[in-house]
Amino acid sequence: MRPVTKREIVAHLERIGLEPSKALGQNFLTDGNIARKEAALAAEAGLRVAVEVGPGLGSLTVWLAEYFDEVVALEADRRLIPALGEVLAARGIDNVRIEHADALADPLPLERRPSALVANLPYHSGSQILVRLVEEAWFLERVVVMVQAEFADRIVAAAGTRACSALGVRLALSIDAHVAAKVPPVVFHPQPTVWSKLVVADRRSEPLAVTEPTTFDATVRAIRHGFERRRQMLRRALGDDELAALDAVGIDPMRRAESLALDEWVALGRAIATSKGAR
Repeated sequence: MRPVTKREIVAHLERIGLEPSKALGQNFLTDGNIARKEAALAAEAGLRVAVEVGPGLGSLTVWLAEYFDEVVALEADRRLIPALGEVLAARGIDNVRIEHADALADPLPLERRPSALVANLPYHSGSQILVRLVEEAWFLERVVVMVQAEFADRIVAAAGTRACSALGVRLALSIDAHVAAKVPPVVFHPQPTVWSKLVVADRRSEPLAVTEPTTFDATVRAIRHGFERRRQMLRRALGDDELAALDAVGIDPMRRAESLALDEWVALGRAIATSKGAR
């Protein structure tokens, strides 16, 4: 497969008169080796369909088309879609369906079939996009995303460690993630001011996965309350119903949110949901 070069990207942007938007987080990947690595990591799960968020001018898309039977590319910037089509056509690629859609705000035009999510997520909204897709599109079984390095560290920090965050613990209810590579700013156009990391994740299975909606909502709410006052003990951070459930599952209320392991958050959420269901 012929990679999409920086020269090609710049030429398309100049031709359509598009200045990369900071508001949309438009930093175009120009390194074909990294794009190919992303696609290969996604393909390791053996899935036939890939969903790409923010394909831009196809740096990653062309490799996904080689590794997968079908690619669904969700692009929020309508101005890029014709140029993306030209990039694909110039390489004889015909297994990519381009959809004009904002992955953060629009209904997702996706079929409910096992798929891989692959994306170079914008820095400003990457966390919201990832949370939405992971939690709403349960059929996305493998996740490979390029994100700001600091965000990546929050995603992969294990519950029960000082580095963990509400976002990371919340995502861990659905996926098991690790960092696969560190990526320098120089491989993007325009260059961001910070490094990125490539994160790979798979759907978590029972018993740690939380799939029942009431239990999931209760768990997420407890995580949020706990980390809003992460330096305080749980007895000061949680609500009354959460404290009662804490006692029911035998978790010391003198502990802090960052000390709870994932299985303890799951047990707490289930206890909260059970107590509410019994009322």
